[in-house]
Amino acid sequence: TECANKFPIKVGDLNTEKGDHPSSDKFVLASGDNVKVIVTLTGDAISGADINLKLPRPHAKDAYHNTTVREDLPWKLQVQDAANHLQLAIDQLSTLPDQHKFGSADEVSN
Repeated sequence: TECANKFPIKVGDLNTEKGDHPSSDKFVLASGDNVKVIVTLTGDAISGADINLKLPRPHAKDAYHNTTVREDLPWKLQVQDAANHLQLAIDQLSTLPDQHKFGSADEVSN
């Protein structure tokens, strides 16, 4: 259930506190002289981003490229498949006795 709580969307009946209005988190993914990226994640979407690239040119002016992700046109992330696979794994593990110990990695993946 700990893993399900990390998902930005509902996973079965485990993280039911995930509502229809998820919180937003802002991340600086890269920074430095040539690359600057600030991303805002809201649930399973990139709801905002500023991406700035500086391409140094040895014998000319540097080239700058900028792009954004706007809040009204978010980029949807494909998280649902991962949530479905997590739910399947939880269902499989719930059939085992509470004190079950796996003997090998092969036993876990079978």
